[in-house]
Amino acid sequence: MTTEGHSPWMIENARSFNWKDVDRVFGSEEDEELQAVSIFEIREREEIERWEPEKQRRYAAARDVLLPILELLGWGGRDILPTFPGGPAPRGGRRGGTASDVIDSLNTIPEEEDRTKIFQHFLHVASIGPKILIVILDSSQESRAAEFWEFASDVVVRLDRRFVSEYMIRTFEICKAHYQVHKWGKHQLKIYEPMRIDDRKSPDQEEASKRMRSHPYRKEGGIFIFPSIHYILSEYKRKSPFINPIPLGSPVENLNRTLYGGFPMGRCVGLIGTRGGHKSHLGYLELLHRIVGSSNADSAHAPRRGRDVRHKALVISLRDDEGMTRQTMQNILRQHWPNESIDLWDLEKEGLLEVMYYPPGYITPEEFFHRLLLSIKWMNRDGNGSQRPHVTLLFNSLDQLASRFPLCAREEIFIPGVIQMLSAEGVSSFFVGAKEVGQPEEYYGLLSMAELILTLDRKSFKKEEYIGLVQSAFEENSRSPEFALAARNFPKEHNAVLLEVVRYAGGQAPGANGILELVNEGDFLFPLYGGQGLLFVPRTGALAPETSSPEAEGKEAAS
Repeated sequence: MTTEGHSPWMIENARSFNWKDVDRVFGSEEDEELQAVSIFEIREREEIERWEPEKQRRYAAARDVLLPILELLGWGGRDILPTFPGGPAPRGGRRGGTASDVIDSLNTIPEEEDRTKIFQHFLHVASIGPKILIVILDSSQESRAAEFWEFASDVVVRLDRRFVSEYMIRTFEICKAHYQVHKWGKHQLKIYEPMRIDDRKSPDQEEASKRMRSHPYRKEGGIFIFPSIHYILSEYKRKSPFINPIPLGSPVENLNRTLYGGFPMGRCVGLIGTRGGHKSHLGYLELLHRIVGSSNADSAHAPRRGRDVRHKALVISLRDDEGMTRQTMQNILRQHWPNESIDLWDLEKEGLLEVMYYPPGYITPEEFFHRLLLSIKWMNRDGNGSQRPHVTLLFNSLDQLASRFPLCAREEIFIPGVIQMLSAEGVSSFFVGAKEVGQPEEYYGLLSMAELILTLDRKSFKKEEYIGLVQSAFEENSRSPEFALAARNFPKEHNAVLLEVVRYAGGQAPGANGILELVNEGDFLFPLYGGQGLLFVPRTGALAPETSSPEAEGKEAAS
């Protein structure tokens, strides 16, 4: 029942959100579920007698609730709603009364009137009629207009808004709920237009990206509430992994010994360094290695540990859009798996890979968190009674957070909260970030939360040291004539990426480092390594014993 509009407006508004069965729900003769009643239409007293019987019955059903409002407004008292021929129908046209009555809004009632009288009337109506009586009132935080109604109501919900850099954020807060469990905090509220999806055709990559951005994933428009980040974190504060991380072998040759078997499964890895340090490439390679290996268990590239586990991967890109991300990953597939015809889109259609791109904007931590959590829950679900899949996430690139998503960067607990949630869900994560001037000392909390931290910076190497390290690491290839020729023609100094372990997941002493090279077929480094792709040359620091090599891991897993 609206005191501020006309019922046709309400019905048309419902149609604009693509709500199901709007015309049937809004009071057809066959099955009337919802009635839209406007006081403005009731004022036209001379028109009432000419109304159709169905419309007369609808307004007669609202008689008990509307009368005190009409009297306070001075609109004529009880004669304004006469008893129509045949008498009023049961409330709401159904036995036992309506499920709920909504009055929008109480601001039309003059403040000098006796609000206690009308409220007592509402209590009486609620006790004999609807199960829920909802009243709406406009009121600011500073205004005292709502105090009386808040005191007298069992449940009080405040919908508010605030502006950040001229961006409006709507909030939803349960201020009061008698004898009822509810979620504390200010939650974000958004109003969405309906999403237009043609289910008759299977989505291609472009359509899949469009649907991914059109969150929430529903055809109907309307209100959507993103839970407060503080509420979500309170749910995860008691959920932490209590088992030691199992290393998952890397496809990068020689790197497993430096990492004591590989990257920790179910924990957070930080990849931080200069631009051009192969950080993103390493992260993409680790993700593809796991899902390609799990989709083909007989592959020589399958993960050495957890081979019997179904792996899935999620890419969150703050920098490259979906097209650029897919192109980069497809190039890595061709480079590291040249003999296997693997198409990235096939991995996506199988549900093994999901690429999420966050366009720059005023995305709140609540919205970011919710979309991420939804994807994790969807990928981490059990499938047909089989073993629960393991999800690996790549967050690329953390250095874009402040410039592209200022609202998330302002929330100090945002990145630690994301890492805590991922660890509690058993998700392996790689957070990639370039060193930038003005970045926070703790890098948004990553350095304090990551189990394994690798820095990747460029360093100049003398010819003698570089050739000696490569010869020691790739001893078999160093015997070839091509290696000798390439070594003779090698420049006196060479700029390469130095990978260094800053923190180990198992508590071992840090400091181990080595050279990480991206070798392409045909360049001057190819004869030295005898292969292409991302390759690692151990340099200094303690190495894991030979029993932790990929071959030994396979024997251990078999036993």
